[in-house]
Amino acid sequence: MKKRLLLLAPLLAAVSLGAGERYYDGYSYVGIGFENAAYQETVFIPNLGSVKSKAVVSSPVYSSGTLVKVNERYDFSLDFSSTLLPSKTTENWDSPSGALQRNDYDLLTNNAMILAHYKITPQHRIVAGPNYTLNTFKRYTWVQLDPRIAIPVGVIEERSASLSATLGYWYENNTAALEGWRIKGHALLGLPVWQQTNNTASGGDVVFNDIGGYNTDVSLYAGYALFKGLEIGAFVGGNYQKRNGGSQFDSAGNNVVWPENTLMIYRGGLNAVWKF
Repeated sequence: MKKRLLLLAPLLAAVSLGAGERYYDGYSYVGIGFENAAYQETVFIPNLGSVKSKAVVSSPVYSSGTLVKVNERYDFSLDFSSTLLPSKTTENWDSPSGALQRNDYDLLTNNAMILAHYKITPQHRIVAGPNYTLNTFKRYTWVQLDPRIAIPVGVIEERSASLSATLGYWYENNTAALEGWRIKGHALLGLPVWQQTNNTASGGDVVFNDIGGYNTDVSLYAGYALFKGLEIGAFVGGNYQKRNGGSQFDSAGNNVVWPENTLMIYRGGLNAVWKF
């Protein structure tokens, strides 16, 4: 009986060690915070010149995600974020000769990212994968400031969805909520491979599929373990989206323009991270 137990001891030790590694390698998280989003459009209009719109709005944001170990060389991560409750702000439209119009504006952002991690070391990683974004803009309460333009009536909603191929660098000083401090960060570049934008102002029959543009995303997180398996931390980050726009004719033969546009989002808040 003793001989049999001795033979089984190495196997039991290996199973125990493997279970310990699985227990602490990887994590899930949820976060709550605020985002500050600055949106700008630029379009050339005859007799008016280069017309620019600008709106800056701050809203609460929710995030969640997970990091999963595949093997010693690969991991994968899932990250999601969404505006919880869009806030209202004022969007201003200006030309070189002065103000044209203003309107109320709100923005709902959604993002889902799936990344494969190639571990150069457990801390330093090259990541790649798809990133899906959906931005929904609402404009209403129009005020005419220049008699040369005709203001819309009612609510105009624009939805802009894109799928981008994303590549970048990811750092994890420790992939588990163990003890003490844990730091992670990333820097990513994305190029759209699919884009769909439509606007109710055109009756919804014009869809823009122009994929010109790019995304960048940077993030930094620092957390402290309250006990093994649970930590609390803070995150900050920035996301920049640029789209070159495009133009199409609607069913009535009118030329409809999707202006060149940029969206700069700053985020910050608190995370709860666990691995139980």
